[in-house]
Amino acid sequence: MLRRKPSRIEVKADDKEEMEEARRRRTSNPRPSPNPNPNPNPLQKYLDPSTLDAAAKAQRIGLHQA
Repeated sequence: MLRRKPSRIEVKADDKEEMEEARRRRTSNPRPSPNPNPNPNPLQKYLDPSTLDAAAKAQRIGLHQA
């Protein structure tokens, strides 16, 4: 099978300056988090034993009394 020559990327001096400027801007202005929720797992409330309510759990799984 024939192999092609590797691609070659040529960078000019002004391209390098533009790239460095973009890097500086990116590091000086970090993007805000898309999810401002401090808890990354929305199901954590069901796993945290301190928030478990026996009546709510029984109702969720269908054991509530009529």
